[in-house]
Amino acid sequence: MKKHVAPLPLLIHRPTGRAALIVFAENLLASDPVFIDKKKYILFIASEKPVLSSELEEARRWVDAGVGYMCAWGPASSGLDDLFDFAQFMPELGTPVPFLLLTTWHDKETLEEALYFAFYDAHPADDLHEVLDSIVMLVDSSDLAERCVAWVRENSS
Repeated sequence: MKKHVAPLPLLIHRPTGRAALIVFAENLLASDPVFIDKKKYILFIASEKPVLSSELEEARRWVDAGVGYMCAWGPASSGLDDLFDFAQFMPELGTPVPFLLLTTWHDKETLEEALYFAFYDAHPADDLHEVLDSIVMLVDSSDLAERCVAWVRENSS
């Protein structure tokens, strides 16, 4: 598996202190997963596409790279939630993940409401025993990237 090591954080969300990194990929989960100094992180996936074609193996590569919580936004977010739920324990993907990977989807909320949840309310299950102080925002359009960056810069409550 090719490793995509995250560069220095693009942004720091001042109210929470969480580092935020934007990753743009037209084919979301097929892109190289992000590794952050052997730490777990929150993966925030945003897409306005009604259908996303992703495989269990792609989701598992992201989990193995460091996803400790997955939060998805957009019309296909429920499917992404299911994909990450299954990716953590399906026997054909290898050993089950040794912690409960929490996942959420936000198909009825605005992007800003979902970002608020990811930055303020997304915390790992107790068995992870790790603080998730970084958020990787995986987006498939430049418009979504700009909106995510603007929210992180402008949100102060």
